[in-house]
Amino acid sequence: MKSSDPWERPGPGDGNRHVPHRNHPIRRGHGQTWAGRLHTFGTRFRHGRPPGLPRLPPDRRPRRVVSVPDDVDNMPDEISYDPSTRTLRLGDGAIAPVDPRAYAYDVGGKPVNKTWFSYHQCTRPGTRTASSRLDDIRDDRWTTRFTEELLDLVQVLTLLSDLHPLQEALLDQVLDGPLITTADLTTARLLPAPSWATKPPVRSDHDGTLF
Repeated sequence: MKSSDPWERPGPGDGNRHVPHRNHPIRRGHGQTWAGRLHTFGTRFRHGRPPGLPRLPPDRRPRRVVSVPDDVDNMPDEISYDPSTRTLRLGDGAIAPVDPRAYAYDVGGKPVNKTWFSYHQCTRPGTRTASSRLDDIRDDRWTTRFTEELLDLVQVLTLLSDLHPLQEALLDQVLDGPLITTADLTTARLLPAPSWATKPPVRSDHDGTLF
């Protein structure tokens, strides 16, 4: 059974930790740099890839099915998903196909799509506390840019979902692989740590303020 922190699975000796072998794919960056590229919407980790946002293949790429009205009276205030047709609805507008994994994707328990929409809908949701009165300043109409942002977001979330099985398999391989033990580190003269590396931080005399 894995612990809550998979990297802390105990080894045969005290202090032993699982680490990827130097030839392991996770060390070579396969998949991980791609994940980094996705998280940054293509602005980092290019490594020879063409510039621009990551894209799904044409047959999986979400498109605008029904345009969201751009007038003040029809600014969307609700988001919903129909898994049978893989359609994401924003008020009277709709985009499809949307992978159900992308719609359900969450970070820290927060659904990404719904959170994104909460910053673009007509009224601020009552479930989100305003940090200032600026949070009550809302756009009064939907724009093409909003739709393009959402299409980009859905594609990135879908591609990230595609990576999850690979990441889980890599993690299992690492956890089931060889260990670097405290004895190995001692033999390599990396342990015990030198005294200069264990000194406590120097405390300043200021009152704790930044300046």
